[in-house]
Amino acid sequence: TFTVTRSGDTSAAGSVDYAVSGAADGTDFTGGTLPSGSLSFAAGEASKTVTVDVAGDTDFESDEAFTVTLSNASGNSAITVASAEGTILNDDAAPPTTFFAIAADDAVQVEGDIGETVLTFTVTRSGDTAVAGSVDYAVTGEVDGDDFPGGLLPSGSLAFAAGEVSKTISLNVAGDGDEEPDENLTVTLTNASAGAAITTASADGTILNDDGAPPPPIETYFSISAADAVKSEGDDGSTLFTFLVSRPGVVIGDASVDYTVTGSGSNPADAADFVGGILPSGTVTIQGEGASGATIIIEVAGDSAIEGDENFTVTLSNPSSGAAIVTAAASGTILNDDSSAVETVVLVDADFDGTGDTEGFTYVDGVFADGFFQRYADGEWSDGSLTIDLGGGDTRLSRDIAGAWETDFTLAEGMDVTLSFDYDITISSSYESDEFSQLLVSIDGGPAILVAELTGGGVLSSGEQSVVLDLGPLDAGSHSLAIGGYNNKKSWSDEATEISIDDVLVTGEAPGSSAASANGPFESAHLPGLDSGDLANPGLSETELLSTAGF
Repeated sequence: TFTVTRSGDTSAAGSVDYAVSGAADGTDFTGGTLPSGSLSFAAGEASKTVTVDVAGDTDFESDEAFTVTLSNASGNSAITVASAEGTILNDDAAPPTTFFAIAADDAVQVEGDIGETVLTFTVTRSGDTAVAGSVDYAVTGEVDGDDFPGGLLPSGSLAFAAGEVSKTISLNVAGDGDEEPDENLTVTLTNASAGAAITTASADGTILNDDGAPPPPIETYFSISAADAVKSEGDDGSTLFTFLVSRPGVVIGDASVDYTVTGSGSNPADAADFVGGILPSGTVTIQGEGASGATIIIEVAGDSAIEGDENFTVTLSNPSSGAAIVTAAASGTILNDDSSAVETVVLVDADFDGTGDTEGFTYVDGVFADGFFQRYADGEWSDGSLTIDLGGGDTRLSRDIAGAWETDFTLAEGMDVTLSFDYDITISSSYESDEFSQLLVSIDGGPAILVAELTGGGVLSSGEQSVVLDLGPLDAGSHSLAIGGYNNKKSWSDEATEISIDDVLVTGEAPGSSAASANGPFESAHLPGLDSGDLANPGLSETELLSTAGF
């Protein structure tokens, strides 16, 4: 409110106009316009009040100053003080700029009879990570204090230093000899530091009971993984997407589990995307002693409609008696392959079929290993492909073994660039569980893109695979491409990694013309048994992955 007073000879009626101006605009006031009007004074009346109605909002903004100015005084009147100031004070909180999320890492474990077993969860920080931040966590669920050393449910606070983007929560579970059900627990994030928000607040884990009477004849744990589930839909007919249902461990007798398909992600598939016009569902039966896996085939209906990539999830449920589900869901992506006519420019097309012809690629030691001196890395042309050998040689311990094949290409204008190639990565059975080898890609010397990873004690060979990577929009000019391998450690002469690379194709399209550019980033693919996006080599990061042919 503002008060307008009249002095001097007030025996006659009079009037004066007023108007609002300043940093505030019409949207800041009721009615959506800057207030204005006229004040009429009756004979003898000496003051009136100007009421300015400010419209409330929830937008974070600066304080806004405005001025109420008098003008056009009536008759023989004059204005001595023409204006007065007001300020609209912001009372809305600034939106968060940093975001915390939690995910289960290795969170389904048997408790053991003595000692401790560790369940791990990863908390990541995204957005503005340039300043320090913190978030609290606490454990709840079917567990109680007796399940943990010290007799208390774990809780605590994670402090992130400036620039730090992830931390691990390790829950030490106390072993015992008590027969009890499996116990589910939840780790929940709360109380994010100022300027931060929590996007994924909780993740689940399970303490598997290993005590009591001998297990029943069938002890089966089902898991599902995508085998060949990121594919183009085709223009007609059907395209087969495959998922692997496995049951590791004791595999005696028949076991079954149901599955259902649902749309997922920001652009979910629906019934019309599948043959028959319904969302697929059914039952998988793994039959006979020693049978450890079965395949689910999802038939996707081809069409010629231009649309974004569509995501779906296959979820397991209702396992047969004596069975449980460890990994319940796996995802697939139906890649749009329909578009208006778009010119595709071939930038690199190398099949290496000519004897000894590396077709412009050059082998370089130490790529992906910060340039460390390499004794146990080598690359050569062999039998129509480029090869990289890591490790072996002798019994010396060596770390950060790496090498890559590099080439250059030039863009006449900015383009969305896609890379595809075939590969095969194989590791020897002598590697230990803390030793791993990776197939990596880098553009312009930037962060490494994880294509595949094999770890000692796990899968020994990827088999022949194909991968398609969206390298994103690149500016006009010269660019470099590196495709190579990295091994974190070898400790014996028979610990060796072999990588073959073939049929490298780099293409470019006008920015925004590809389905990948229209639909945003994709998650990295991974081999069965590996956690997607889990980069064991410190300093590596991921980029967008369009599709991979799994096994």
